[in-house]
Amino acid sequence: MKDISNQEIARALSEMAALLEMNGVAFKPRAYEKAALEIEALGEDMAEIYKKGGIKALMDVPSVGEGIAEHIQELLKTGTFKEYRKLKKKIPVDISAITQVESIGPKMIKTLW
Repeated sequence: MKDISNQEIARALSEMAALLEMNGVAFKPRAYEKAALEIEALGEDMAEIYKKGGIKALMDVPSVGEGIAEHIQELLKTGTFKEYRKLKKKIPVDISAITQVESIGPKMIKTLW
């Protein structure tokens, strides 16, 4: 299992939300963003939660459903997850860095790219 912090998990989920939004996917981006915010504010380490109860325990975290829990599980095991890699290949930009600029979001990134 990889040593991944809650902040790293939250960053990956936030980037996933942006990638989905850039691809015109409805609803899913908000789910990933909500899960990222919950995980970032969580008092307990997601890796510990997973060690204690597996994927079911991850799903007990607010805003984390089955699909996102599976992605977190894959992140904890490998450091990344398949769907993220697939979308990242499609749009190879540093989303984290670009979204730090005020008023630049996924739609603007897609336009610039």
